[in-house]
Formats: sequence, C-alpha cells, structure tokens
Amino acid sequence: MNEIYEILDLIKIRPAMYIGDHSITALYSFLNGYSMALNRLSIEDHTDTLLPLPFWFFHEYAARQYGYYESTSGWRNMILDHTNHDESQGLDAFFVMYEQFKSLKIVRYMYAVPDIKHQQFYEKEPLYPDPVKVHLVELTPGYLLLIETKEKYVLINSLYSNKQAPLDYAEQCFGSITKWKCEEIGNLVFDKEFVF
Repeated sequence: MNEIYEILDLIKIRPAMYIGDHSITALYSFLNGYSMALNRLSIEDHTDTLLPLPFWFFHEYAARQYGYYESTSGWRNMILDHTNHDESQGLDAFFVMYEQFKSLKIVRYMYAVPDIKHQQFYEKEPLYPDPVKVHLVELTPGYLLLIETKEKYVLINSLYSNKQAPLDYAEQCFGSITKWKCEEIGNLVFDKEFVF
C-alpha cells in the first residue's frame, strides 16, 4: 500500500500540524500507529508496483546509506545516531533520505527460470511453491530479489548491498541456478501483485 507516501508527503510540508512536533520520534510514533491500525483492521501490506518500494524497505535503505551491516536498529535510531540525537535535525535528515529512497530507479534486471530439479530442491514443503521465475533487480543503489509464483511476486525483505548476496539466497532456495537472462529495462513489466 503506497498511501503511506501520500501521508509522508503531507507531513513533510507541515510536520507540527500532523505529528505535533518537528521531531523524528514523533514521526516514528505516528508511523508505528499507522502500521498498527492497518494490522488491527487486517489490511494487508501489498503493492501493485515495484517502485517506490514498500516503506518497510526504508530500514534497509538507511542501513545501506550509513554503512550498517544490518537494519535491526531501525531507521529512526540510525538517523538519530548520525544527527547527534537531535530530534529536529533527525526529522530533516529523514526527509532528505526519504526523497532519495522514493526516487530509486532500476538500472539493471535479470531473471532465471527454475527447472524441475530446482522446484523440487526441498525434500519437505518448499519455501516458495510453484516458482515461475527468480528476478534480480539492481537499483541505485542496491539489489532486490523477487520470487515469482503463478499468482504473485514475493519481494524478499532485504535491500542487498552487493549482487552476490541475493544470488546466494536464490541458490539456498532453489539450488544452483546458472542460466540468468538479462532483460532490457524498457521491456520490464510486472503484472501480478507484490507481497513481502
């Protein structure tokens, strides 16, 4: 659901009006409340487009921007650590990074079609049943991995900093995949729902 971007765009113009204070923690609390409301109302977080990425990926993006190994501490704490824990500067830094995040572009794209042996890689129930394709998308910066099934695209919850990491994950899921095909970005069409 990309309504969160519309909300953030409004907050950016007049933060105090919407979140009560010019504070990154006030924004963080507001967004947590928004997320909890979606959860309580059983509204699934999904999107019909790859970009802009689901906002959850902002944790990953902040980690890549600041050189963190992982995003466990969350975007708020990472930004505060880099703004001397100044709440107002933290909010300003958030919106600078948010605009960059919202503007991510695809620079390269490739995919592989798992064959029968890949689909039967797991002896037990597979993590991704009935895979159709595995997609690797290079962004500015970072890499995404998508598993396409008959009904949907499963967006793996990581913004990888290098190409090898998503390839390794794909191999863990499907065994060795050696035949990847590059595709022109202009021909890139995603015609199913994204879930993550």
